[in-house]
Amino acid sequence: MSASRPPSLNHPADFTRRRRATAAIPPRLPAERLAQRLANPQRRGWTLIDTLIAVMILGIMATAAIPRYTASLSEFRVQAASQRLVQDLELARRHARTTSSSTTITFAYVNNEYLLEDVPSPLHPATGYRVSLSDTPYACSYYPTATGAATKTDDQLIFDRFGMPSKALTLTVACGSASKNIAILETGIIQIQ
Repeated sequence: MSASRPPSLNHPADFTRRRRATAAIPPRLPAERLAQRLANPQRRGWTLIDTLIAVMILGIMATAAIPRYTASLSEFRVQAASQRLVQDLELARRHARTTSSSTTITFAYVNNEYLLEDVPSPLHPATGYRVSLSDTPYACSYYPTATGAATKTDDQLIFDRFGMPSKALTLTVACGSASKNIAILETGIIQIQ
């Protein structure tokens, strides 16, 4: 009795037999292959149509999101610049009260800068404290609300030794379509409106 051995590809007779068996199957047409691939739920990869649909959906979402992102970025910049300006005005007011001397703030509207002349800069104590609202991260402009636009002349505000301003002033900080008003009242109160 002869022992039968399991088929394997290592033996030449099995390889030949298997090749003859598969040669009898006719090749499939491309349409049949496509139908079989689409019917197979475990197919792998993305087709070109899938990719184009995904790109179109992302484009539609970006079209809706970009204006909102731009508006929120403008609001953020105006809020940050307004808070910076209010904090620096409060710093000048406190400096005048603690040193019992007047503190002058020069507003350069054309350059979107202001200078606290009597307050030393935290980074360079030998110079005055200068802030530019047109620089990063603010990228804003500001102007006196009464004129409604940047003026060619610089303006000064002086806090006396008691922290009282020399005049009432309202400034507008703007970036894009967003804006905020900062009021400096004659009583020395500084607030964002």
